[in-house]
Formats: sequence, C-alpha cells, structure tokens
Amino acid sequence: MVYVSTVITGLIFVVFSLITVAVCFPEYYALFLDTFFNGIVYKGKTLKAFSSPTFPFGTIFHKINDPKNWMARSLEFGKDHSGFHVEWVLHKAVLVVNDFDLVQKLLGLEITIKKTTRKGDETLPVLKKLFGKGLFMIRSHEWKRQHRVATRGMGSKHIKAYTPVVIEVIKRVVQDIEKKLEGKDEVDIDVLEMFQSFASETTMRILFGGELSQEDLLRTGKKFCDCIFEGMRPINMLTLYFKSPLPGPTKLRNDIDELHAISSEIVKKFRKDMKEKDVEEEGGALLKALCRASDEGDTLTDEEVVHNVYAFAGAGIDTTSTGLTHLMITLAERPEIQEKMAEEILAASNERDGKDLTIDESLAGFPYTSAVIKESLRLFPPVGALPFRHCTVSNVKLGPATLAKNTPISAWIPTTARSESWWGPDAKEFRPERFLEMKEGRRGESVDITHPLGGKFLTFSGGVRSCIGKKLAAVEFRSIVAMLLEKFEFRLLPEHEHLAKKDQHWEINNFLFKPREDRCCLRVKRRVN
Repeated sequence: MVYVSTVITGLIFVVFSLITVAVCFPEYYALFLDTFFNGIVYKGKTLKAFSSPTFPFGTIFHKINDPKNWMARSLEFGKDHSGFHVEWVLHKAVLVVNDFDLVQKLLGLEITIKKTTRKGDETLPVLKKLFGKGLFMIRSHEWKRQHRVATRGMGSKHIKAYTPVVIEVIKRVVQDIEKKLEGKDEVDIDVLEMFQSFASETTMRILFGGELSQEDLLRTGKKFCDCIFEGMRPINMLTLYFKSPLPGPTKLRNDIDELHAISSEIVKKFRKDMKEKDVEEEGGALLKALCRASDEGDTLTDEEVVHNVYAFAGAGIDTTSTGLTHLMITLAERPEIQEKMAEEILAASNERDGKDLTIDESLAGFPYTSAVIKESLRLFPPVGALPFRHCTVSNVKLGPATLAKNTPISAWIPTTARSESWWGPDAKEFRPERFLEMKEGRRGESVDITHPLGGKFLTFSGGVRSCIGKKLAAVEFRSIVAMLLEKFEFRLLPEHEHLAKKDQHWEINNFLFKPREDRCCLRVKRRVN
C-alpha cells in the first residue's frame, strides 16, 4: 500500500513538474510538441507554427486575442510555404491550407472520402454528446449512408414547405420592431439578439412542427443555443473537464440529455403513429421528414434522427443568426448599399401590390440583394474553419506536404476570402457587384447565394460534404432581409460611426467568426418610401 502511494505521489510530482516547465518555458513546450506530436513534413522538414504554442491550448488564444494580426501573419507565412501554416489545437498539429488548388484537392473525393475522415468528437467533446451520430460528426463510410437517406428529407418540396414557416416568423419580428417604434422616430435594437430569436424559433418550428408549444419551442431553442455557446468555450475542449463532476460541465451534460429526451419522445410517438395508422405528409416538420426518409428501404434509427435534428439546429440557429448580424452591421456601415437594396425590394413589393413575399422571391429573387448577402457571407462566414479532416492512412500527400496518420487538415475561410490569389486585387473590399459580373453562380436572373463558384466560395463548406441545409439558409437570409429593409432603415450608433468600413466589427471565438457584442446594437427607424 505504501509502495502504491509512493508511485502515485511520484507520478503527480512528475506531471506537475512537466506542466510547470510547459507553462514557464514555452520554447521547450513547443520543441516537445514538434518532436512528438507534429506529423507534418514540408519539403523534407517538419513544418512549424509561425506562433509558438502555449500550454494547454496551443495557438488558439493567439488567434482569439489578435485575430487581424494573426490572419495577416498566416497569409504572409503562406506565401513562402505553398499556402500552408500550422496551428496547434491543444496538443494536435493542424495543417491549415490556404492555396486554392490544394484546398480543392482537400475537398475532393480522393482525400475527403478515401484518405481522411471527420473526428470532431476528439476536438470538441460537447459535439460528440450533442450531435453524436448526426451527419456532421460521423466518419466517411457511415456518412454516405446517412447522407443518402437524410437528403430525402431536405429536397426541393421540403424547402418550399418550410418557407411559409420562415415568412410567418419574420412577420412577428417586423411586428416586434414596429411595436418598439410606437411613438418614436427611432429605436436602438440588439440585432444579434433579434436574429437569434428569429433563427431559434424558425429552426425549432421547422424541426418539430406543431409537436411543441410556442413556449416550449422558444425554451428548447434557448437551451440549445446556451449549450452551443458554453460547449464552444476552449476549456470544454479538455475532455477531463467536460466529463468532470464540476457544476458547469454537469449542467451542460444534463441540458444536452434533456434536449435528446424531448426529441426522442417525439420520434417514438411518431414512429408508433406511422405503424398504427396512415400519417399524412406534413410540411414544416423536419423531424418527421427524417423519420419517413428512406433510400432503398434503408432508414435512420431513432438515435440518428435525434442527433441529426440537433445537428440541423446547430447549423440553422447559430450560423444563421451570426451571418445575419454580420450582414446588418455591414449594411449599417454602408447606407448607400442598403438604399440600393431597398429600391430593389420596394420595386418588387409594388409589383405585387404590397402583398406577402412570394415563395419564388424567397427561393431566387432580388439579384442585387442576393449578391450583397453573398458578399457578406464571403468576408464574414459564421464558421471560420472548414471541419477538420483527419488522415486515416500514413504519408498522405497534399502538394509538397506529407502528413502522418491522424494529422488534422483544415482551411481558414476568412483568410481565403481576403486572399488576392483567390479573389483578385479587390479581395478585401466589400464589393457585391463581383457576383453580378460572373456568369457562374447565377440562378435565373438572380445570384445563387450558396453556389460554391468552383470551390472559391467556402462559406457552406465544399466538395462532397458541403452543408446539407444551405438552400434553407438562403431562403431565410433572402426573406428576412427583404422584409426588414422594406420597412426599416438600419444605421450605426453615433459612437460607432468612426469605425465604419474598417473591418473591425468581428472577433474569433475558437472556430467561429463572430460579431463583437459591443457592435451588435444598431439604430432602427421606419423607412420613408
């Protein structure tokens, strides 16, 4: 017993000593990581990060604390290293690719399906618990099966069926603003909070249909958003912390269990109804569409349906509200663009005598407005990084780099968007006309908001594993922007006017590209037609 106690004490001392060295002498910690955990070889030598990792989070906080400088340094470093640079996520060396041709190779079938797989559960434990067997988390071989089935629940007829739900929720957003403006010329509104409420209610209604009351929909949506926000904190990347009995992680795990229980109960009830009686096709309920979906007799299990419901919620709430907030701040900084959009929107409204937005307009209307939305999504993508691809075999070749097994690969989307080699000399400028000047990426007379443009536009990811909900996202963006700008003008607060067009309204939160909270309040007034 004394021997065991001595060994344990010795191990604790060794671990504590190593941690002390790692914290106090970061150069030795960097050397240790490069020696034992860096499997990236570039032109015969280990490719090292341009910023030395620190214990225990690697280079994550370097990017968070000074994002503009970090992005500039990554572009500069990439010029001499074939568009590559290395980031450390905890103790894992990630190869980040910014070269256009190499990113296309990364997204291609050979690497995406045959030589790499996703392991998001290893980077963010909260994602494993929340999305476990959903499309965004599973390995390549299982993804092909689920994707075939799940797309049956996200086809064109389903998008059209979900569109009236989107319009109905937007009407409530408009009514809320009009109520705040009663007796006033203008009012200050937190647009991030407004768009979070819109995206949460819209997504939850599309997911659950009429199975939850309005109060339960909003409560479930808020709980989900809270789980995502808390789970994305760097401290929750540490598996031991996330699984610990401490109050914070325990509450987070319990909240996720409650979310799963809500969906599981609805899935079981609907499966039972399907067996006992004919259940009519019902629009506005993705959960039921996923329960019905099949491909040559293959269906999703109850657990797969539940996990995919929240995977779609993750894609539909945070990314939509973030993207819309980026857009509205950008328009407040550029009133001339906002007015040009309003002219297009009001002209269309006059043609239909002020009646409700049509489904066709939501799907493919407003060419200039669509171009502006796409330009905002290009420069300010809600998710900054492409999902990590982990090498499943040794010696994976990507240009002049050779990667060891289990090495993660990604691309940082805001950096590619600001790269002249990708977008030309005006890459850093907000210029929506670029999409109207292209023949590619059009949808009739309008601009296809989600078109990848041959792999240049990465906001909805790309290649064989692009975002399955992108068409619905385009409907939401186009619809709410049209309905808001028809009625209201959005301007910067006077104290923020000196920051206009300086590309400073955003920050990096781990893998997310977020609007700064202190920039989300805008001044709103009624539009005078």
